[in-house]
Amino acid sequence: MLYIEILVTLYILILAFIYRPGYPKDGFASIDAAREWVSNFVNWYNNEHYHSGIKFMTPNSRHNGETESIMNNRIKVYETARALNPTRFNKGIRNWTIPETVALNPTVEIKGKFRIV
Repeated sequence: MLYIEILVTLYILILAFIYRPGYPKDGFASIDAAREWVSNFVNWYNNEHYHSGIKFMTPNSRHNGETESIMNNRIKVYETARALNPTRFNKGIRNWTIPETVALNPTVEIKGKFRIV
């Protein structure tokens, strides 16, 4: 079962690679070019890309303990916008509750232990 989970995770990463702008359609010219591209991808993925599964934060902002301040700021921004234009937010603001735990491709066994967001 672990083997299947690893394959699924690799498949998702490969899809993220090939659909990322700048991925060479004809392959990499050299191993060094491939390493540089992957290094840039990892930096983008962890520091620039906002992930919906963690409430549109970057993984590094989550790991660096910035979650609470970012979410509090978002709540203030949304509440201010709602006060200025209440008809736009007739159902209330977006749920910015901080997820306690997140998992990438959780197995059936651990789905009950994690809050899937």
